[in-house]
Amino acid sequence: MALTIKLRSIRSIWNRQSITERVPPLYPHSDRSELISLISEIELETALKKFSNAQIECPDLAGNSDHWKVKIVDSIFQGQSRIQQHKMAQEAVIDYSIHTLSIKTAVK
Repeated sequence: MALTIKLRSIRSIWNRQSITERVPPLYPHSDRSELISLISEIELETALKKFSNAQIECPDLAGNSDHWKVKIVDSIFQGQSRIQQHKMAQEAVIDYSIHTLSIKTAVK
């Protein structure tokens, strides 16, 4: 019975809070008043130029410059785990605001 009362009181507190109090900001390190710049395909390819001899494909999945599928084929991935390969790709585009980034890497 005590557990039921506690759950009900937690639910009532939860329901009284506004959505902004319950959900953390999507981009906690940015000022909400500034516009989030979207990345174009050319900018994305330029950001991935750290893979100098790579074959890079980066189609925009949704057509809104916010959902990307990146395929990188490069010899730099030789001996790297898939996680390490994906981290290298993520580090290349860390300065851009991308909602969804699907990464596929392969060794040349």
